[in-house]
Amino acid sequence: MVALLRNGEPAAGWILLPESGQLYVAERGSGAFRDGARIRRLTPPAAAEQMQGAAPTKRLTHRERADLSKAGERFARLGPGASSAGVNYTRMLDGDLDFVLYQRSMPWDHAAGTLLLAEAGGISVRPDGKPYRIVEGQIGLLLNAADHACCKAVRTALWGTVP
Repeated sequence: MVALLRNGEPAAGWILLPESGQLYVAERGSGAFRDGARIRRLTPPAAAEQMQGAAPTKRLTHRERADLSKAGERFARLGPGASSAGVNYTRMLDGDLDFVLYQRSMPWDHAAGTLLLAEAGGISVRPDGKPYRIVEGQIGLLLNAADHACCKAVRTALWGTVP
């Protein structure tokens, strides 16, 4: 994963999957592409109980894992996802996942992926709904969702009523 930042915001991003050789590319305002073809992400299910999600648990405490396991019952599937943020972002772009939750939000893990996701119609927010900003570093939880409606459904399922 590589990202070009301008004024602290991703301007371009690349994710290469070495196993398949697939290259995902985005430039702000120009769309997201896989191997040169524009990515057209299918609309995710409207109901949380039909959504597929991932939440890597590597850095979670035992209690946080238990809470996440209980929350996972509200979705069709909520698994640990891949150990690579790049793989999780591309799985979202390809429609295999509708959302991904991250405990940490380090810029090197998310700059390219959040731009690709945004250019494909997705969204990256904090639990309170505020947009993720690269300059915030590792502060708190990050929710990446296929679109705004999916984001709202996931936030409601996890944290109750949201605006």
